[in-house]
Amino acid sequence: MQKNYPASLDSLERIAEDAENFCAENRIDATSSFALNLCLDEIFTNCVMYGYKGCQSKEVSIKLEASNGELLAEVIDDACAFNPLEEIKNPNLNGNVEDRQIGGLGVFLVKKNMDKIEYSYEDGKNILRMYRKYSEEKQ
Repeated sequence: MQKNYPASLDSLERIAEDAENFCAENRIDATSSFALNLCLDEIFTNCVMYGYKGCQSKEVSIKLEASNGELLAEVIDDACAFNPLEEIKNPNLNGNVEDRQIGGLGVFLVKKNMDKIEYSYEDGKNILRMYRKYSEEKQ
């Protein structure tokens, strides 16, 4: 599956529905389906809010593949080059919530919920590939 979504937070509901349908069609286990939705929500939101700075005339492309027990989610935008794997530091999870610096928690959650993440900048596009092994749901 590959679809383009308007760069608006209003697209999140449609993305979640499409991801859930994809997972159901491919019999992907519920835990992996939840992890996929969480990660797509986070990465898409970052593209819209920080990459495109709220410019709703842009689009974000999401590609989902599943084969041999591995899920691939690819998120592509044409904002300025930005590698979240290198440019966003892991958050400090110690101490009071009120004392912590804002930022980084979403990418941290993506890293924790996926088995492997790769970033590249190709032909003027940011490409984030997220991989996760899954179990097939029994019918």
